[in-house]
Amino acid sequence: PSPWPLLLGALVLAAALAVLGRTRRWTQAQGVGLGVLATAGVLHLVRPRGETFSAPLQRSLEALASFFGTRAGTMRALATSRLEAETDALTGLLNRRSLEVRASHVLASSARAAVVLCDLDRFKRLNDEHGHAAGDLALKTFARVLKVALRPSDTVARYGGEEFALVLADCGADEAVRALQRVRALLATEVAKGPAFTASFGVAEFPLEGAGLDLLLKAADKALYRAKAEGRDRVATTATLTA
Repeated sequence: PSPWPLLLGALVLAAALAVLGRTRRWTQAQGVGLGVLATAGVLHLVRPRGETFSAPLQRSLEALASFFGTRAGTMRALATSRLEAETDALTGLLNRRSLEVRASHVLASSARAAVVLCDLDRFKRLNDEHGHAAGDLALKTFARVLKVALRPSDTVARYGGEEFALVLADCGADEAVRALQRVRALLATEVAKGPAFTASFGVAEFPLEGAGLDLLLKAADKALYRAKAEGRDRVATTATLTA
């Protein structure tokens, strides 16, 4: 995930705590107990039994509540906007732009990695025979299978249409093939009740087949083409084909 929402949240929290510190000292001087439940956005203030808040104090506290409420709303809106900009609306996976950003970090910090292109087999026929709702369900099912079968640290993105891209850090081609066979097995179980579909996979290894994402995706695309040509529902690397 992008670090910007966390950094922004930290900055806003720091500002809020600075204000809160000054406010706590001020309320203590006014004889007011101030409690904050930050996760719920609640300010809880108490005074000794029988004492009331003066009008100036109430106005100051209302201003403080407005400050926290405005900042919290801004943080939620920015976090939502950031999430929408980075993810695919249908599947919830990273989108193509986010894939490029994440992959650059992975490739820069890994001695080796596998880049994979996946494609749902005969997706147009699935849409034509069962309707677009079935097609959307297939895309969401495949996305869920990828997330479950792969490691939490693996990058999973919807590349476009019925195509998905993966970046598996610290993983060679052979290890990637084994991981993708687990994906195939889990997918077969998930779609057993229909409408059934399969997927094909092409694997390229970094840095053997390229130092950048573009070259690795081109190599993975060639392997994917081989998997399709050999009958679909299989994993192919640029060197070998695994049924």
